[in-house]
Amino acid sequence: MKKTLYLLFSLLVFQYTNARDYIIKKNGSEIECTVQKQDSINTTYTSTTNGIEVIGTINNTEIKEIIYNKQSDSDTIVIKKNGLGYKYSHNNRELTNNELYELLRSNKRAHTLTQEAKSTANVAYVLSFAGGYCLGYGLFTNIALSGIGVGIILVALPIASSAESTLKNAVLIRNNDFKASAPITDALPTTN
Repeated sequence: MKKTLYLLFSLLVFQYTNARDYIIKKNGSEIECTVQKQDSINTTYTSTTNGIEVIGTINNTEIKEIIYNKQSDSDTIVIKKNGLGYKYSHNNRELTNNELYELLRSNKRAHTLTQEAKSTANVAYVLSFAGGYCLGYGLFTNIALSGIGVGIILVALPIASSAESTLKNAVLIRNNDFKASAPITDALPTTN
C-alpha cells in the first residue's frame, strides 16, 4: 500500500513539474508560465527568469490563446522509418524493445496492441527461422527444400510487417492519448 501511494505521489509530482502553461501572444511570442488567475481584462501569471520567479500581468487583448498544462515534447515517443520497420526514440534516445514496451504499458489500449504485436512478431520469427533453416540446408542437400524455405520466408514477411504496423499503432495511440489527457487549449475571445 505504501509503495502504491509513493508511486501515485511521484506521478503527481512528475506531472506538476513537467506540465506548464503557455500564453501565446498575438505577435507570435509565447510565455512559458503558470497562470494564476484570469478575469475579463487581464491574466496574471508567474514565470521563471534567470532562476527568479516573476509575477506578470498581461492584457487579454494581447493574447491569442492560452495552453494549460502542456506536456513537454519529450513525453512523445518519436517514430522513424528504418528499412522495413521502425525505430522509436524518447527524449532523443533510441529505445530498445523492452524500454518501448515499458513505456506503452501505462496505456491500456496501447499495451493490448503491444501484446498483439509481440505475439505476431514471435510467429514471424519462428517462420523466418524455419524458412532460413530450410533454405540453407536445402542448398547443400535438396534444392526443393530450399524452395520450401523461400516460400516460408515469403509467408513470414507480411506477418512481420503486420507486427511492426500494430506496434506503430500502439505508439500512436499512446502519444495521442497522452496529449489528449494533458493540454487543454483555451482560446480567448478577441475584442477589437
